[in-house]
Amino acid sequence: MILNVFKILVPDGVIIWDVDRYIINNGIKLSYYGFLYTVSFLLSIYILKKLHRTNFETEDNLIFIIIMAISSIIGGRLGFVFFYHLEEFKHNLEDVVKIWQGGLSSHGSALGIVAGVFWFSRFKKFRYLYFLDKAFLLTLLAGFFIRLGNFFNSEKIGKKTNGDWGVIFRNSAYANEIRHPIQLYESMICLILFIFFLRLNNRVRNGYLTVFIVFSLFTLRYFNMFFFGENIIIEQNLNFTFALFSLTFFVVLKK
Repeated sequence: MILNVFKILVPDGVIIWDVDRYIINNGIKLSYYGFLYTVSFLLSIYILKKLHRTNFETEDNLIFIIIMAISSIIGGRLGFVFFYHLEEFKHNLEDVVKIWQGGLSSHGSALGIVAGVFWFSRFKKFRYLYFLDKAFLLTLLAGFFIRLGNFFNSEKIGKKTNGDWGVIFRNSAYANEIRHPIQLYESMICLILFIFFLRLNNRVRNGYLTVFIVFSLFTLRYFNMFFFGENIIIEQNLNFTFALFSLTFFVVLKK
């Protein structure tokens, strides 16, 4: 049963966002975040099949996407622990595996995907850089849906704003404040980059697509985080590091 799908009021141009985080909440619970993540998973399988110029088995495509999803979650959780909350988890190691309580790092997910694709390529004896390019292209698509999920969940909220594009997130700690919907900003960044690099897929290969995606994404995220405005030092350092590393990788590829 769908409950409270759209409770949106727009007085004076400001959106009041009061949406139930669950698209289904009748014994079985299905959040918008989980639903959108599943949509990105299924779309990735379809798009990957279309991207391949050679005839890979459908089973290989499915295994590849599953490995991406698992490595993204494991890397994201470990990144959340080591980058942001190491001191807290030192004394509660059992909480590290409780991913259902929230807490994933996009930077950790990126590192997890790099490792997962490497394992997949070695196991299946496929070209690593070829699949790394495909992985990061599909990551942009997943990022679009995941940030939409964050918006529906009223989480990862930006700083105060007086702009007409501001949002009042009723189901958050800022229930009476107009805030930047930075989830939507980043979601649109991911979608635009996905469409752009999808068109370049057959012209930019062998790791170069990965370089351009990582550099573009984390550079734009660096500037988007200024709309977050609170406790962004670690996040900004990671964005800068990833963008810089992509340039270093570019030099390695050129040599």
